[in-house]
Amino acid sequence: ALRREEDLRAELNDLAAELDDARRDADTAVAESEAKRQRLETKLSETEKALAAAKERQSAQASEHARRLERASEELAEMHRKLIQTQSEAAESAGATDAVRKRLEGQ
Repeated sequence: ALRREEDLRAELNDLAAELDDARRDADTAVAESEAKRQRLETKLSETEKALAAAKERQSAQASEHARRLERASEELAEMHRKLIQTQSEAAESAGATDAVRKRLEGQ
């Protein structure tokens, strides 16, 4: 009976030691998992910030492109207006030249 009790105590001590090892392993795994979660959350936050910054840059570039396009369209319209005005003045000048030539030929 004494021998049986000693065997059971030894087995109980072995089981307690094994349980302590399992608890340490579990604690280590939890700590590693928590560290990984924190790294991933940090990386996610940094990636979200980078994405927001990229979207902001893209939006700014699109706005700048739209402003440049509008400015170029306005400049093109002004150049077209000046061309029409110059052509009109040239036509009027040619008409006046023809009238003077006809008058001179008539003399």
